[in-house]
Amino acid sequence: PREDKQTVKQNHMIGITPAHDHPNYALMRDLGVQWVRQGYVFPFADRIGGALSDAFLRSEEQVERYLAEGFSVLASFPGPAPCATCPTPARPSTTAPCPTGWAS
Repeated sequence: PREDKQTVKQNHMIGITPAHDHPNYALMRDLGVQWVRQGYVFPFADRIGGALSDAFLRSEEQVERYLAEGFSVLASFPGPAPCATCPTPARPSTTAPCPTGWAS
């Protein structure tokens, strides 16, 4: 029944992870997108507590655009676990190393 489909839609998050710097917000709304996942990079340019990196600031600007367009944002931040648990990998890693001092 149609009512069941509407109930499922209302009880689930409808969102995307855009792969474009300038998404079509009107099209996203037309598709029913309500949430956007925004990935972040390590925030600091050179040291913890130092200047914020340009890439991090661009992510912040994108979040502000999504919010201004009426979308909710689910932020995804890098975690310290890979570098904290294995400071000298025994095998090649596809993960970029964490900055010095992050895991200590």
